[in-house]
Amino acid sequence: KRVRMDHLAVLASGKVTGASELHSDIVRDRLFPGFHRWAGEHNDWHKFATITSGASPRFWVHCANPPLSQLITQAVGCDEWLTELGRLDSLREWVADAGFQEDWWSVKNLAKQRVADWVYSNLGIRVVPTWLFDLQVMAESERPVLMFCLFIIQRYLAIKAASPVNRILQFPVRRVCIMANACRQGSSRMAALQGVVQRVAEVVNGDGDVSGYLKMVVVPQPALSVVQMLVPAADLGEHLSLAGSENLAATVVPTVLNGGRLISTLDGVTGEIQREASGHAAVFEFGCREAQVEQARAAGVLQGRAMNEVPESCRALDAGVFGEDCRSVVQDLLCNQAGELSDDS
Repeated sequence: KRVRMDHLAVLASGKVTGASELHSDIVRDRLFPGFHRWAGEHNDWHKFATITSGASPRFWVHCANPPLSQLITQAVGCDEWLTELGRLDSLREWVADAGFQEDWWSVKNLAKQRVADWVYSNLGIRVVPTWLFDLQVMAESERPVLMFCLFIIQRYLAIKAASPVNRILQFPVRRVCIMANACRQGSSRMAALQGVVQRVAEVVNGDGDVSGYLKMVVVPQPALSVVQMLVPAADLGEHLSLAGSENLAATVVPTVLNGGRLISTLDGVTGEIQREASGHAAVFEFGCREAQVEQARAAGVLQGRAMNEVPESCRALDAGVFGEDCRSVVQDLLCNQAGELSDDS
């Protein structure tokens, strides 16, 4: 006999919530449909709800990025937007204003300069503030960390293979990839993956052919104060997940509040952000949506997909470009992820 902890939690809880409307629908209709009917029969329709912890503009903008807070307050005409985000709609009037755009970019560049100074002082890596800052922070599982790492390897190999002239033409946007993910206590797989990430960073940053186009910064076990500094500097926020199966990092909304855009699975809160953006490209969609995941899982095409999508990265790992240990760790993770993809619900 086994104790069904999920059933026990539902029965003992006053509320059962999802992190977004999509996740609440999954909890109510797929995971616990019987409990949802039972709650209705007992006139407790509000037991299943959508309640999130949210993101405080006071913490993520006013405290984390004071120049941006001042700029927004000047444009809106008051600071009530800190508690009533609906007041930010008035910023639409300033979108085409050249002076406001210049002030906005000055604020962004100031945040990026602060991060560049911190990175050099604490990690000894020189990064250029005018480069594109591509940030992954507070990822909660191995899957998004592994995907971002494979992307960086893929980009490194592409830059390395191009001739000096073609590098200028093919990679006009220089990129700083920042990974600031904490390793959960007791997670041996995440600890091993963090070792791979560190080794990839050493190879990328130590290659003179590539370092003028791509830099990689790894911030191990970042404190919240460091995350609070990194988020305002992000031009792009990497928020990757398997749609419908795992929460995105808590920095999704803060990234957008600070003027960054997302490369993200259109899942839950990112879908809601895209709808609120009213046609603006706040989210660059990555991967399958929740319905497509279920179709792909049923057809058995998810397993091994990562290896098919980034064959150059996998071949480089097989060849030991980043060390023999890296190859075995990534192979184990890919096999493990394939097994989870067939079993996730």
